[in-house]
Amino acid sequence: MNSSRTDAQSEPQPWVAGLADAILALGTPLFWDRLTLGIGALLENHGAVVFRYQARREPAFVFSDYRDQLSRSDFRQYRTRAYLLDPFYLAYLERKPGGVHTLRDLAADRFFSSEYHRTYYVQTGLVDEAGVFCWIKPDDLVIISLARRTGAPTLSASSVRELRSYAPLVTSLVRRHVAIGQAAGAEPGVMPNPGKAGMELQFGDDDALTQRETAIANLILRGHSSPSIALLLGISVDTVKVHRRHIYRKLNISSQAELFSLAMNRVIASE
Repeated sequence: MNSSRTDAQSEPQPWVAGLADAILALGTPLFWDRLTLGIGALLENHGAVVFRYQARREPAFVFSDYRDQLSRSDFRQYRTRAYLLDPFYLAYLERKPGGVHTLRDLAADRFFSSEYHRTYYVQTGLVDEAGVFCWIKPDDLVIISLARRTGAPTLSASSVRELRSYAPLVTSLVRRHVAIGQAAGAEPGVMPNPGKAGMELQFGDDDALTQRETAIANLILRGHSSPSIALLLGISVDTVKVHRRHIYRKLNISSQAELFSLAMNRVIASE
C-alpha cells in the first residue's frame, strides 16, 4: 500500500481541522481565532469580527482579526453610534433566526446609496458581509461577521450555502464557549460592555418630531425608499413624501446627509 496516498486521504478538510482546534480552545482566549479560521475555510473572507448584542446595551466587541484593515477607533465609532443603522444590529432587534445572514439579504432596498453606507460603511474598506447568528438567549446574540474588502468580488452564493449547513455546529461551539466563561465568572475574549444604549436614533429636541415622523426618519437613514417605507407602515407613498417634507422643515435641513449628521451628533450628545 502506498503510505503517502493513505496519509493524503486521511488528512481532514481545512474547516474540519479548524473547528477541531476551536473545540480544543473552548474556554480560552484562542477560541475565536481558531473558530474564525475554521469557518473561513468554508467562506473565503478578508477579515472576521465578532460582536455580542444584548438588550439595551452597546454592542460588546469580542474579537477581530482585521489587523491593519480597521482601527480600534473604527470599532469604537461603531459601538457608540453607527451600529444603530447597521442591518445586522437591526436584524438582532427583529430577532432574526439563527444561522447565516448576508448583508445584502438584510439591507433595505436603498441601503447601498444611503448616507450611512456612504459616510460610514464605505470608509471601513468593506464591500460585503455574511454573519453567523448565534443566539445565546432570546435577547443575547453573538454575530460572527465575515467580510470582503472593497475591490473584491462579493461573497459567493455557494459558499454562503455551505456555511449555512454548518451553522448549527458553530452556534453550539459558541454557546459552549460562553457557558464555560460564565461558569468561570469571566468570558474569555469578551471586552467589558461599557454602557446602556438607546433603541433608536433621536432627532433634535425631544418634541421636534412626532412619533410617526421619528419612525420615518429612522427608516430613511436605514436605507428604505419611500415605497419601502409606505409598505412597512401601511401608508401611501404620497403620505411618506409629505412626512419627509415635514421632517426636513421641522429640523431645518434639506438633505439626508444633514439628517444623518444630526442623528449621529444627537447620539454623541446623549452618551
